[in-house]
Amino acid sequence: MVLGDVTRTRNLAGAPSTENISDQEITTYLGFGTSRVIAVTGKTDWETDTSHVEYNSAVMAAEYFADVAIRDRFGDKDDVSTEHWDRAMAILTQVQATLEGGGDGAGGGTGGSTVAGEYKTYPLNPSVLPYRSISRTSEYLGEDVIGPRA
Repeated sequence: MVLGDVTRTRNLAGAPSTENISDQEITTYLGFGTSRVIAVTGKTDWETDTSHVEYNSAVMAAEYFADVAIRDRFGDKDDVSTEHWDRAMAILTQVQATLEGGGDGAGGGTGGSTVAGEYKTYPLNPSVLPYRSISRTSEYLGEDVIGPRA
C-alpha cells in the first residue's frame, strides 16, 4: 500500500495521458513518495494510521514527491519539480514539528513547543532589577499623550 491517489497525482503532474504513463507507473512513483515521507518523518505506519492528525499532510507530501519523479521523467523544462520538491519538504517540516510536539492523532499534542522555567522579570521576580531603557529619546507615553505614539 502507498500514500496518495493516482488521479490526484496525475493531475498534479500536469495530467499526462495514460498512454504516456500508466496508473501502475504512478503507483510506483507514489511508492517513492511514500518512502520519502517515511524517511523524513521517521514514522513508518503512515499507511495504516489514517486517523493521525497529519495523515492528509503526509499523503499530500507523498503526492508531491511522486509528481517530482514523474516530471523528472518527462524533462521538466519549467523546473516545476523543484518548486514541488520544496513544497513537499515544507509540508513534512510541519508534520515533523507536530510529531516532535507529541501530536499522535489522539489529542496527544498541540504541535507546538512548551516552555518551562521560572519567570525572570520584575515585578514577579523581585530579585531582578526593573527594566530601564538606556535610550535618551524614550519618554513617558502614558494616557496623557495626545496624537500618534512612537
